Amino acid sequence: FSNHNGGHIAFGKDGFLYLGLGDGGSGGDPFCNAQNGQSLLGKLLRVDINTNLPFVIPPSNPFVRNAKFRNEIWAYGLRNPWRFTFDRENGDLYIADVGQNAIEEINYRAVTSKGGENYGWKIMEGSQCFSTSRCTAPPSCRSASLINPIHEYTHRDGRSITGGYVYRGCAIPDLRGTYFFADYSSGRIWSFRVQNSAKTAFKERTSELAWSGRISSFGEDACGEIYICKYSSSTGFSEVHKIVARTAAPAVDLGFGKKGGNGKIPQFNACGLLTSGNSAEFRLFDVPPQSLSILVISNQSNPTKIAGGTLVPVPLQFLIHFVADKNGKVNFTVPGGGGPLSMFGQYAVFDPKASHGISFSNALRIDFQR
Repeated sequence: FSNHNGGHIAFGKDGFLYLGLGDGGSGGDPFCNAQNGQSLLGKLLRVDINTNLPFVIPPSNPFVRNAKFRNEIWAYGLRNPWRFTFDRENGDLYIADVGQNAIEEINYRAVTSKGGENYGWKIMEGSQCFSTSRCTAPPSCRSASLINPIHEYTHRDGRSITGGYVYRGCAIPDLRGTYFFADYSSGRIWSFRVQNSAKTAFKERTSELAWSGRISSFGEDACGEIYICKYSSSTGFSEVHKIVARTAAPAVDLGFGKKGGNGKIPQFNACGLLTSGNSAEFRLFDVPPQSLSILVISNQSNPTKIAGGTLVPVPLQFLIHFVADKNGKVNFTVPGGGGPLSMFGQYAVFDPKASHGISFSNALRIDFQR
């Protein structure tokens, strides 16, 4: 049928590609595809695209030696998994599964799972019995073999769940480890944490984010910050919003910078909080692997021409030496407090391919708070 295509894909912490497929559509899974091991519909699939294309079946897939199931299947019993995610830190799996007439649900499995889970559809819709029509030898409703949702809500609160991500950014330290999700129809946003495989700290975030509108998807960037996709069929355009902290950023980009031999200006940025009891993470990108990178720090900003570029923190007070990793990155953490105080920082990177053998990052004004 035309609906319930699922369609989300993501790489797990194991490096394999996972694909979420809906049950084939219509309503009530009329052919019981989600419980049929010979159908790929209503499933979470796992394949290996690292060795041969288009793919091979990982030998550790749970049904590789089970003639009743397709080998690609990692888990089954899903109605329409509208966005699943792996926690980028620990690899735990969250699946948001769209409900039928009554219940929307989120399923959770720890990274230690070996796969093979049956999430219950259409035998169950969330924690409620639904139907076994046209299913072959199905387990009974509420059987111990069926995985119960870690969270569910009824259609009083929304009618179509949109799964999100576990926050692993550094701009809002208090949110680390928090899973965000929403409802497409009602536009409501919630979050919770998982501790010892149980849901904790459940909270609605709609008013806190000053949100209105339909949410078709979430996203995350390389730093673990979370984005929300707002869909509008009436206006003909949609928007991407970023969840940001109420407090000021720990650093202000002052610009400047000089290109390295790779044609890029090294990027210096920060996120977190520099108030007492908190910390900020400072990161340098786009420098040659294993290059010597020197952080120049001063309590003054006095842009000065040097080595074909501009050095902002002058006169220098501190020099801190770093060696970039194999990906051309440097990360370090600074504790907050001790303010109000502003310092200025900028990297000088030794790069034999750059003019004068050196490149400069952009400069930052770093603001410490009480």
